[in-house]
Amino acid sequence: MREPAVLTWPEGNNFLARKLKASYEGKIRTNSLVYSIEPIESGVHIDYFDPITNSSKRIKAKKCIVCTPQFVNKRIIKNRAVKYENAYDQFSYSPWMIANLTMKPLDERNGRPLSWDNVFYNSESLGYVNATHQLPQQVFGARNLTYYLPLTGGDSKAERVKAASLTHEDWCKLVIADMEKVHPGIEPLIAEINVTLWGHSMVQPLPGFLFGEPRKELAQSIDNSIHFAHTDIAGISIFEEAFYQGINAAEKVIENL
Repeated sequence: MREPAVLTWPEGNNFLARKLKASYEGKIRTNSLVYSIEPIESGVHIDYFDPITNSSKRIKAKKCIVCTPQFVNKRIIKNRAVKYENAYDQFSYSPWMIANLTMKPLDERNGRPLSWDNVFYNSESLGYVNATHQLPQQVFGARNLTYYLPLTGGDSKAERVKAASLTHEDWCKLVIADMEKVHPGIEPLIAEINVTLWGHSMVQPLPGFLFGEPRKELAQSIDNSIHFAHTDIAGISIFEEAFYQGINAAEKVIENL
């Protein structure tokens, strides 16, 4: 019997993305802003803007997998917004703040060594991950710690407005104060803090949403030609659901080519 194995790479999921991309060289179109997806009798019309040529272009396809969140789908999929207006309104998205801390060498301390995932007790944050944990070397100089804060203190829209009003300095003070709870004296060891705000980061699994009809309605394919693969149709935004939704959509396409 083989010993359990862990598959991991220093660059994380980017390793998988690059391997997938390598199989489709010449078939991926970047600099393409899709603004209309319309089911037609023989397939799908996909209209997009090409900023390189400053022109709109159209793709006629047999099948289309749409991986955008529902608040985007509402605007780009023809004749869908009115029919499913109530269903779209049931989708609520939490804003998040992500901070990447570049650390100077950290001193070894008593107790357990630095973990990959570090959750704080009595904190609104999810704590941080040691983003350099997959590097193969055993001795580290600088490290990157990625700190996660879901902004769920109130209404999502109000939280987005509040988040946009805060400065980089405001966020840094908040992050350092939280980090100091578990790492007293850590501030002098922080070389740099980079902050990113995600206004509609994750769909909220509010009461009744996971098993409700709105989610099921918007997860249904359109005319067997347009299929959906965003995590929000699962009701919870995690990698495993993204993986599952993508496979599910791909299998629907394969079955009906």
